[in-house]
Amino acid sequence: MRLFELLKPIKKTLYVSRTLLNADDIKKWAKHQGFDACVSNDEMHVTIVYSRKEVDWSKTFPKENDVEIFYDKKHPRSIEKFGEDKNAVVLTFHSKELSLRNKFFIEDIGCSKDHEFKPHVTITYDGKDIDIAGMKPYTGVLKFGPETFEEVK
Repeated sequence: MRLFELLKPIKKTLYVSRTLLNADDIKKWAKHQGFDACVSNDEMHVTIVYSRKEVDWSKTFPKENDVEIFYDKKHPRSIEKFGEDKNAVVLTFHSKELSLRNKFFIEDIGCSKDHEFKPHVTITYDGKDIDIAGMKPYTGVLKFGPETFEEVK
């Protein structure tokens, strides 16, 4: 392989997420809200960007710091249903840091913007029949680990 080939940008789809480190706290809260089952601890995460468009990974790198999101009365959390069939029940929250990171990937790296960015953690993918009216959102700290980069599957 020639040197100029090694210096070429590596373009791939990009999925960036952070794993929720205190998933057990969310599961305890969810049980008190009436959830029968939740996704596994390793499935609880926040997606920063999901780009089907190929981008040059050499323009950035994963942030290795943990992130803590504290409850903010100015930006209340909510429980919502996502997906075409409204099967996913999620906890939404506000995070300026994560929103700016999403904006960076779209504006500076060129990632696709397939959905409006709304930070959330999925509680269950089997929630079509769950009545979320009257449920109280989790107000404890959300602790996320370092970013992980993967190709979109």
